[in-house]
Amino acid sequence: MKKTLLTLSVIAASAAQATPFTGNDAKSNAMGNTGVASAASFSMGQFNPALLAAHADQTRFSMLLPSAKFAIDDSYGFLATSEVVENFDNTDTNEVQLQVEGGTRDDGTTVISLEASVQATIDASQQFEDASTSEELQVAAEALADSNTTLDNKIISIRTELQNLEIAINDTNNSLSELEDKPLSIMAHLGAAMALPRDGISFAFHLSNDTTLGLKATVGDNDLNTISLAVSDTVAYTGEAQDITGLSATVSEKAEATADAEAEFGFGTPEYQDALDELIIATAALEAETSGSDTNYTLSDNSTGTETYDGNNVETYTSANGFYQNGQFNSELSAVQNFGNDSSITVVGANIVEFGVSAARNFEYMGETFSVGVTPKLQSLTIFEDTLTFSNAEEEIGDDPEAYFSSNTKSYFTGNVDIGGAMTWNNVLRGNVTAGVVIKDLIPQTFESESGSELNIGPKMRIGGAHVTRWTTLAADLDITENQPLKYGAPTRYFGLGAEFNAYNWFTLRAGYRNNLSLDDSHVVSTGFGLTPWGVGFDVSTWFKPKSFDNWEEVIQDAGVVAQFSMEF
Repeated sequence: MKKTLLTLSVIAASAAQATPFTGNDAKSNAMGNTGVASAASFSMGQFNPALLAAHADQTRFSMLLPSAKFAIDDSYGFLATSEVVENFDNTDTNEVQLQVEGGTRDDGTTVISLEASVQATIDASQQFEDASTSEELQVAAEALADSNTTLDNKIISIRTELQNLEIAINDTNNSLSELEDKPLSIMAHLGAAMALPRDGISFAFHLSNDTTLGLKATVGDNDLNTISLAVSDTVAYTGEAQDITGLSATVSEKAEATADAEAEFGFGTPEYQDALDELIIATAALEAETSGSDTNYTLSDNSTGTETYDGNNVETYTSANGFYQNGQFNSELSAVQNFGNDSSITVVGANIVEFGVSAARNFEYMGETFSVGVTPKLQSLTIFEDTLTFSNAEEEIGDDPEAYFSSNTKSYFTGNVDIGGAMTWNNVLRGNVTAGVVIKDLIPQTFESESGSELNIGPKMRIGGAHVTRWTTLAADLDITENQPLKYGAPTRYFGLGAEFNAYNWFTLRAGYRNNLSLDDSHVVSTGFGLTPWGVGFDVSTWFKPKSFDNWEEVIQDAGVVAQFSMEF
């Protein structure tokens, strides 16, 4: 017996690929995915068939009908995009256009154009030049203050939206460049089972339908380059807005200095004229930057000058890479129109319909009793695989999705076998202790999708132990093999701990902990309960990562739920 188990251990440990080992019933999932020595009677045939004989004296008949499970494995953070989405949600490019061109919001608020706002500042500055009394100067100062406030708020709004857009684009670029290393796996299960533990040979039957979906996205260099160029143009556009803000602030500063000079020295004094000349130059600079042409001016000493336009302004600005044209984001740009053509998502789906018959019995060796069980099973396997470009996914699927999926699907009919062993020691710490070992999918198999990718299903070995009393169950399981996903997803080597409190077989409360030893920071907590009056039960369990619920994408990186109805007598 020891040599046989050693041989099977070597076979399992040397397997290159093996789909994850997870239970499909509420009890095992609530108790940290344990069950090699502690599975419910109706799940023993699927978890460790040897338990059917090891606990034949506890249950005579049990049935699971049905069990439903949904799970997600996003261990690499494929869905962790909330920050990027939030930044885009906080960016209103329509507001930029409204502030530049003017118009009316949905609430009826009228927004004057950037050109009109700048002109109001220039007109108020001209009032300073024309003022001949303190009263007129005061009116001009108030008009300039109002116009500068309006212009300043407008520029702040434009800059804020553009800076938010820059952050969003940068974050998107960083996230997209890492997508290829962040596969996602989703799994759904529907099943039924029946167990007939007996003295002698115990039997169990199960029927299950499991669907696994793996996703992997790849963003091409051309699309990443498009995002980088858009960031560059957005930064430049923001710089143009900052230029106007600076020039407007200078006009305001020079106007204040002119008013101070009038108050201290009076109209017409050299000090007043010098301050007024500086205001004239500042106003000409603002006008040149926003009008799109050079601006001439005459100073109080009859000298003249020209403020030279640098070739750009927010309203007529055309960016170097063409993403902004005439002050608007250019959605018709070729790079924008073709975005997504160089990026794709590969989808791999596998549906396995399985029917298994389990048999187990007790053996004695050198005065020790142990149990051995086996589950031969038939499997119908359907594999779907295809790669879709981001931009043409809808066109590629077309008007007949059924035909599309059929053309990318390949089917197989096969079989496999699970084998397990268990041993129980009675009256240990006021309860019974059970140790178990199981190897699932003992026969390695390789399947090929329609597109030629190889999908591997290989042996997976797990050991476990449990301590059971009338009221409580404590369990621990450990994967010996590291099990790879069907194709996309995270490798798994689970270590699980679980506990159950049982109140007269009417109510059970469960909790557990599970860690994926193949990954960092893969701790999962689980919980669940069962209501089982008169042997008829309803059980629910759930599991998730113990993270702040403010970061939902971290909570569901490894999460799921199971619900089931059962009978046990």
